[in-house]
Amino acid sequence: MPNIKKHYFKLTVLALLCSVAIPVIAAADPANSNPEQLIGWLKRPWEWRYLMYITTEWDSPKKSAKLTSEKIGPQALDREWMPLFDATHFFQSKKKGAHPGNGISVVLIEFDKDGKVTSPHKFGKPLHGRLGNARFVYDRVDQPLDVTLASGDQDVDPQFNFGLWFLGLSDGGIHSAPSICFSNHMSSFYDVINPSYLYGPALHISTESATVGCREWAYQIKKYGRPYIDVTSYIPKPCYRKGLEHYIHETIGWAGFGEHKPIIGKHENVWYCLHDCPPGDRPGIIRDIKAWANRNGWKAPQPPTRVPVFPDPPAEFGYYP
Repeated sequence: MPNIKKHYFKLTVLALLCSVAIPVIAAADPANSNPEQLIGWLKRPWEWRYLMYITTEWDSPKKSAKLTSEKIGPQALDREWMPLFDATHFFQSKKKGAHPGNGISVVLIEFDKDGKVTSPHKFGKPLHGRLGNARFVYDRVDQPLDVTLASGDQDVDPQFNFGLWFLGLSDGGIHSAPSICFSNHMSSFYDVINPSYLYGPALHISTESATVGCREWAYQIKKYGRPYIDVTSYIPKPCYRKGLEHYIHETIGWAGFGEHKPIIGKHENVWYCLHDCPPGDRPGIIRDIKAWANRNGWKAPQPPTRVPVFPDPPAEFGYYP
């Protein structure tokens, strides 16, 4: 079964990417390569109003990314995006005795309809959102496409990769795609034994685990009639400590132009609205989630029937009640 699954997934990726990789390959023909070559971005309008990174560990990875950028030097073309941005919102942990630096950080990168980054950043030059492969590997047609903050369209310009573009599975699971994903949300040849791959059978879940990934975000933002995006990492009962079974952990998200759904989540048994809150509400604590939902004419959020909700086949999908 593992070999069949790997072959199944590879064929899926090849089939999906062939339809979008052709313009990239044509633009990045090595026969015409030169130091001033244009990067093979996909020829499509920029569609995202914002990209979002949510984490409880912002300072540490940001410092680590900064050190990595300093180590590779200013001439490096592929760089870390984290040192460029500050957290847009920070919500202090309400857990008794929590360190003042412990809490939820929301990093919001906003764009205009031309793809220009409008959020403050520290690069010193304009950045634009782009989709494609900045450093295209010519013998890898199945290379995932990058969602990139680009400082220019020449291959001598620095690029800041934010995530990977996921196009769905060939089983018809397009309800969770297209998505912008972390690398550990993307299947690989060892996904059957990889305990950190979110959608594989070897996933190890603990109270430190993020169980909401790019597929869950994509489904919720596109699902007609679902009024919000719940980023709570619900932990199965055998894995949690009673009274602290729900957390907000690291995840990635986005919204298109015209898409405005509140981003909510439960952390240490406190509900928060993180972004795009209902009119009149500011990001912060939701004192009573049932009253908040009723006030807006919605049902209160309920845990999904399984986590993660959209694992790779042959596992069955869950659903949001």
